Formats: sequence, C-alpha cells, structure tokens
Amino acid sequence: MAEQKYSKRESLNRILRLLSDGMADVPTQAPETVPPPYYSEDEAVSLISELLGGTLEGDSATLPSSMNATITVPGVVKLPEFGAIYASTGSAVMSVGVAYTKITGTFQSDGISTANIVNDYANDKITINATGTYFIAWRAEIIGDTGITYQIRPYLDGVAHPELTAGVSIAAAVLTKPLSNFGFFIATGTSMDLELYVSAFTGSSSLQLNYVSLTIFRLLT
Repeated sequence: MAEQKYSKRESLNRILRLLSDGMADVPTQAPETVPPPYYSEDEAVSLISELLGGTLEGDSATLPSSMNATITVPGVVKLPEFGAIYASTGSAVMSVGVAYTKITGTFQSDGISTANIVNDYANDKITINATGTYFIAWRAEIIGDTGITYQIRPYLDGVAHPELTAGVSIAAAVLTKPLSNFGFFIATGTSMDLELYVSAFTGSSSLQLNYVSLTIFRLLT
C-alpha cells in the first residue's frame, strides 16, 4: 500500500491548482514544492468550492489531463460528474440541539453541475444519480453561542458520514468561526440525497451560518 506523500494542506493546494484554469500546476510531484500562493486548508477548500460552483472571480474550473478522457471498462462508461450548492451572505438562524439536525433555509444558490447531479439549494441538498466514488469538500462560517461546541457532518441518503465531521468550540464572543472538511464517499444508487447536518454537541443553542458550501466531484475510477 502506498504511503502518504503530501500533507492535508499540500494535497488541497495541489487539487486546487489541478482544477483551476487560471493557476499554474505544481511543476513537480516532490513533496513541499507548491509555489506561492500557498493557501491554508480552509482557504483552499473555500477556493475549490467557489471554483466548482462557478463563483470564483477571474477563474474557472477545468479537468486535469489525467481525468479528461472517458474511462471504459466492460459494460461501464464513466464520465466526470460534479455539483455544488452554496451561500455567501447567509443570515438564517437555526435552533440546534445535541441531536444532528439538517441545515435548512441557509443555502442561496446552485453552482455548476453535470446532468446526473441535481443541485437543489432550495431544499438544501444535492441529489446524486450516478454511482461511483466521490470527492467531497464542505465549508461553513458560523456565529454561535459562547460555551457551545458545534459539529457539522454530511449525510448521504439519511446515513451519517462521521469521518467527514468537523467541529469548533465558541470560547468567547467572536464574529465568525470557520470549520471545514473533505474526503470521499461512495454512491451506490440513484436519487441519493447529500445534505449537511449540524449538532450543538454540548447543549441546545442557536446558530447562524454566514457562509456555507457543499461541493462534490466523481472520481474516474
């Protein structure tokens, strides 16, 4: 089994450059060789979400050459699939308890998508109609109550993906706190709804999401 080659931060910066039409690719596969600008993990996830959502000013998404061709195996043809929903000026306030609750009334816009991915910001979800392994990136900036720990995680067809959870504790009055995560999941059917859920892990609270994005991209495997 191959060993880890890059850090989480470097991996995100490399993915960003591969998907960007305006940024130069990293010229070498050697670790720790990403040239400036070298974004933080949160910045890179945010930029990837905006890039795939079609909202990154002055740039657009493109497929790297390794993913441009259709991959064919006996009886199966797989093409790129992607989608995104987001909010950039959110103001909705949710009541949140210890149990995970679907984030609702927050998303404002649909990003770009392919035919088998249905962006549905009005219902706070992305519906997947193509099987396969997907890369997922999500990010949120929240305003919450002091002393509360908030956690966000994606659910696929009502099933939690705890490995994609991120949390943040509100220790004192602040304007916003960011949290994000990325990883992979497998879609095994069609009409599968991907949604974000939130929990006030240490007690009931209110929560405002100023910014939130959910982006997916199917791998050609």
